[in-house]
Amino acid sequence: PVKFKELSYKNHTIQYLSIKGFFKMFLGEMFEKLDKPYFTIIDDYVVFSNHPNTLKNIIDDFLGDETLTKSEDFQNFNNYFEKKSSVFTYINTPILYKNIYALADRKTKNQLTKNKDFIICFPEMGFQLTPYVNMFESKFIVSYQDPDIVKSKEQFKDKIIGPRLDNSNNGNIKNILEIEKIDLFKVPAINPRNLNDEEYIMRFKDNTIRIEVSLKDGFPDGRYKEYHKNGELKLKGKFKNGKQYKTWKAYDSNGNLIKKKKF
Repeated sequence: PVKFKELSYKNHTIQYLSIKGFFKMFLGEMFEKLDKPYFTIIDDYVVFSNHPNTLKNIIDDFLGDETLTKSEDFQNFNNYFEKKSSVFTYINTPILYKNIYALADRKTKNQLTKNKDFIICFPEMGFQLTPYVNMFESKFIVSYQDPDIVKSKEQFKDKIIGPRLDNSNNGNIKNILEIEKIDLFKVPAINPRNLNDEEYIMRFKDNTIRIEVSLKDGFPDGRYKEYHKNGELKLKGKFKNGKQYKTWKAYDSNGNLIKKKKF
């Protein structure tokens, strides 16, 4: 019998079926690279992915009301299409731009930056196929907005944490951390590709270890170590069921203890 492995995330169950070629078998060649089907049920929909953390992000967005049904721009754009159809594809160009930029090499990033205004001035695109008698009616719609208006929208409002200059009363220039202080115990996202993995390792560009952490069912569980670029220990502690646990210790780049924190 086929066995499903599962984990619980915010009252949703993410299941995993370890059968190579599952997607290709049912959905064809287009899905041949999706070897490991992870899926969850959200309302009346089954959502598939080849990565459990993608499903976690979708669950977070759903619970946080960060979905298209809550977007006024999308609702206005969607009015141009039929309510029911056989195929409907929607592209939010600014979000697509950010995702492509994050994955691109330096040459491509330079081209994206150079042409950014031209790309994002078409913030929404939609394609639809609707049955009509013995044929299909196709519809492709692209919206246009001034790039400055697009940049003012939520998807470009990133928090910027960094120093700003301030003139003190004695004439000295001081660096003041803007927006929020650095959290020494903030851990980067842990994104294992397989729920069966027992350890997750993240590396710097020179292939030295940046983070190593034990896993259980796709979540951090056990020891955690993070290193500075020079190899000195930066942060260590323990996880339990995906949450920071007991006493954590933070160190500077010389290996000196800076601070302790109990969770």
